[in-house]
Amino acid sequence: MQRVACKETSDWFRTLHRTHGVTLHKGLRLSHFESEDGLLTSATMSGGSVIEANTALVGIGISLNDTLAWPFALVVADGVVVGALCQTRDPDIYVVGD
Repeated sequence: MQRVACKETSDWFRTLHRTHGVTLHKGLRLSHFESEDGLLTSATMSGGSVIEANTALVGIGISLNDTLAWPFALVVADGVVVGALCQTRDPDIYVVGD
C-alpha cells in the first residue's frame, strides 16, 4: 500500500486486516478463479499455487504515465497539475483521470 499511503497508514491497515484473520498475498499474479455452482472455491496463481477461498478482493494498481504532458510543458507533480475546473496552465488543455 505504500504507493498510495504512507508507511504508518499501510502498517495500520495491514495490522487491522491480519487481526481479523485476513491473509494478504502480495506480489502474486492471479491466473484464474475456480467456482462451483456459481460460488468461488479457489484462486490459482500464475506459478500454480492454489489458494482456497470463498471471498476474494483483488487490488489492481497502476503507475502514473505523465509523458503525454511533457511536450506541452504542463506542470507535473505526481500527475498533471490542474485547477478546480480540470484546466492545466495551458488554457486550451484540460486533464481528467485518476
